[in-house]
Amino acid sequence: MTKAHPNRYPSTIGYVMLYTMVRTFKASQELVNLLLKYGFSDNTEGLYPKHYQRIKEHGYDPYSMKRIFCFSPHEDYLLFNYTYITLHHSGPFSHTEERRTLTANELRSLITFYKLPLQIGMEWLEAYTNAFELHKYYHSACAMPEIYNTELDNRIRNIFERITIH
Repeated sequence: MTKAHPNRYPSTIGYVMLYTMVRTFKASQELVNLLLKYGFSDNTEGLYPKHYQRIKEHGYDPYSMKRIFCFSPHEDYLLFNYTYITLHHSGPFSHTEERRTLTANELRSLITFYKLPLQIGMEWLEAYTNAFELHKYYHSACAMPEIYNTELDNRIRNIFERITIH
């Protein structure tokens, strides 16, 4: 019987380790608290008054309640449609993105996108279309600062680096 080499599948082991270390967020009070901390407004009371009343009386339960958030001056909204997280972009690049979970990088991307000045955010959205993927752009900008050196690149780097998610 031959012994397996200990490094025979190092990439698989690394992948499993990396996969288990990625933090994810579901529709939850923890995610609500992070959104509010970074400037999102809870608009549940105006759009879903019955859900809002139940939240006030019993606490937030994503399996039986909806919540909706916005970030002024944007007309976009982030909807917790029970356990689904839906981001709706309004305006000339109108589209909807839906997820069951967000990684920490996707959450940081979302917050960074809405902290950008409106015009700069719209320019980025025109070119890349997905606010949840801004972290990929950020990592490219950090890896190649000699290429990514515009005002947009610098703002994305500065904002992204100030967002801490534990």
